[in-house]
Amino acid sequence: MTVIIDEPPPAPAPPQPKQSTTARRWWMKADPRKAAQRRISRELEDLWLDPPAYCRPGPEPVTDLLHWEVIIDGPPGTPYAGGTFPVDVWYPNEYPFQPPKLTFKTKVYHPNIDDEGQMVVEVLHGYWLAGFTIHRLLLDFVSILYDPLLDYPINEDIAEQYENEYELYEKEAREWTRRYYSTPIASHWLSKAMRTPSAVPHIPATAERREESRSLHLRLLLLR
Repeated sequence: MTVIIDEPPPAPAPPQPKQSTTARRWWMKADPRKAAQRRISRELEDLWLDPPAYCRPGPEPVTDLLHWEVIIDGPPGTPYAGGTFPVDVWYPNEYPFQPPKLTFKTKVYHPNIDDEGQMVVEVLHGYWLAGFTIHRLLLDFVSILYDPLLDYPINEDIAEQYENEYELYEKEAREWTRRYYSTPIASHWLSKAMRTPSAVPHIPATAERREESRSLHLRLLLLR
């Protein structure tokens, strides 16, 4: 005789909590331009409360958060010392997921700056992260004025001159600074902004240091 045992019906699945669609609706309705402007507004306030060394506001008040100007004072110990470098800052609507565009407004004699005033910066070429800020980017610009990125030259002739004929490079860069950047520019400061950016200690590139670096490199090659 075959005995058939009825199996109990499966227990009903526990009720699933309803997923809130508030966040999804917020992202769908958010205006990317307004979100970018809120982020830029915070960064801009922080920037002038604690500005990077040798950086200060442009001559006019900011009326468009997506487009304004910053001044970079030529760092001492470099052929750009004494120069006043106005830089255009343009933000995309996709900021901070896309980097801003910084452009020197007049000519700069530098291996990493092209004829259009654009500088090669690693974070702008495949290394940009949404957590980066304009403060970080300006620090990179000043750092490259000190020490060019010779692995990424835009102007290979200037890069070769920097490596092999530093004195000539320095003379030409100083002349360009005198010719194009000698006019003082007064900044439009916010009432609560820091008006004297702190200087950062840095060993400038000199012909002697370049020669020491080259000699060390040759010694390391001989030891291989």
